[in-house]
Amino acid sequence: PSDSTWDGFIVSLDPVLASSGGRRLQQANCTIDPPQPIEVDTGSISCSEVQGGSKRLCEFNVTGGTPNTDYTVSVQSRTSQGTSATPVQLPVVRTLPGPPQKPQCLSLADIADTSFRLGWLRPRDHGIAIAGFLVTYAGPGAAATVGVGSGGESVPGAGSCSAVAGAPASSAGPEGGEVVTELSGLQPGTSYAISITTCNVNGDPSSDGAVLDAGEAHTYAVPDKPAAPRIDTGEEVTPVSFTVRWEAPSSACRGDPDGCVDDHGLELTALELEVNGQVVDDVGGESYRATDLKPATSYEMRVRFSNSLGASDWSDVAFLWTNPTVPDQPVLDQNSCGEPVGERDLTLVKGDLVDNGRPVTGIEVETEQTASGQSTAMVDAFEEPAIDDASLTLTRGDTGFIDYRGYSVSMRARNQLGWSEWSSPITCSRSPETDAE
Repeated sequence: PSDSTWDGFIVSLDPVLASSGGRRLQQANCTIDPPQPIEVDTGSISCSEVQGGSKRLCEFNVTGGTPNTDYTVSVQSRTSQGTSATPVQLPVVRTLPGPPQKPQCLSLADIADTSFRLGWLRPRDHGIAIAGFLVTYAGPGAAATVGVGSGGESVPGAGSCSAVAGAPASSAGPEGGEVVTELSGLQPGTSYAISITTCNVNGDPSSDGAVLDAGEAHTYAVPDKPAAPRIDTGEEVTPVSFTVRWEAPSSACRGDPDGCVDDHGLELTALELEVNGQVVDDVGGESYRATDLKPATSYEMRVRFSNSLGASDWSDVAFLWTNPTVPDQPVLDQNSCGEPVGERDLTLVKGDLVDNGRPVTGIEVETEQTASGQSTAMVDAFEEPAIDDASLTLTRGDTGFIDYRGYSVSMRARNQLGWSEWSSPITCSRSPETDAE
C-alpha cells in the first residue's frame, strides 16, 4: 500500500539446476561449475505510485547469472514489525540464451615426449549449440592455438571461434559427454600452459577458459643434465676416502626460479658414476663412499641418469681431492747404497719421496753396525737444502763408518703433518764397491 512504511527488501534469485542440464554433468573427483545464483543490489529497487496512488509498484533490473537457466524469484519486505513470509509458490523466470559454459573436468593422459591427450566433459551450451573448442597451449618462447570440433576432431586453420563455427559440423554428442583430442609436435621435457575455450555455432566464446597450469602439463624427456658431484662435507674426508654426493633428478622442483635437475616425470632406471674414466658398479641413491684412494690426489668424477627414454648428458667433471697426510714410507733397495765420497762417510741415494700433499721438510737416516753385540744406532738428520739433493752423505755424527763393516740403514721423511714410517732396513758397507743386501 502507498501509505505503508518499510525498512527494505530481501531478494533472492536461485537457479533451478535441472533446467540447465546440471544433473547430467557428473564425473568422479571433479567439481562441476553449477549455474550461479544472482545477487541483487536492493539499493537499486525503485518504487512508484500506481492505481491512482493507492499502490506502489517496486521494480529492479537483473543482470548476470547463467544463460538459458530457470531462476526462482523470492522477494520479502522487511518492516519494523518483522519480515514477510516467503511465498509458497515462487515465480520462475528464465534467462536468455548466451555464451556457452567453459569445458569441465579438464584432464591429461597418454603423456609422451612430443605429445599428450587432453580430455574434458562437454559443457552446457546455454541454449545455442556448441560448434567446438579452441585449445591454446604455450611453452617457453612459443604459443599456438588449434581448433577442435565438438567431437574432438582437429579443425585445421581454426584460430578463432568464428573459424570453428564456420567449419563443417560434426557429431556433437550428449551434453556432459567426454571430448578427447591430442596435441602433438611438442618439445620434449617442456611445460605447457593450456587454456580451452568453448565456441558455439554463432562464433561466441565462453566467458573464460578451462586451464591447466604449466606445472600440470609437461612432456616426457630424458633427465636433465645433472650438476657436477661434490664432496659431502658432512661426512669424514680422509687421505684415502671421502663421500661423493650428487643431486638426483626430481619433478618436485620444476618451476624453481633457481633451476633444478628435472626427471621430466619418468621413473629413473639407472645411475652411473664415473671415476677417472671408469664407471663404478653398484652405485645408488644420492651418495657414494669412495675408498682405497691415494692421499692428496685429485679424482675426476661425473654422473648421469637414465629413464625409459634414454640417458641424460654427463654432468660436468668435478675434481675432488683427498686430504694430505704424512709422507709415504720411503723405499730403499740395493741401489740405494752409493759410492762413498770421503774417508769415513757413506752415501745414501734417497730415491723419490712421496710427500702426500705437503712438501718434505726433513729427513732422518738411522745406521747401526749389523755385527755389533750392542746397540750402535745413530741418526743423521737433514734439513733443506740438503734434502733436495739426490744423495745424502752419512757421517754417523762425525764418528764415521768403518771399512768393510756392514751397517743397517733405514730412513724416514717429515712434512708439516708429521713423520712417515721408517723404511725397511737395507745393509750398506764401505768397500771399494759399495753393495747392499
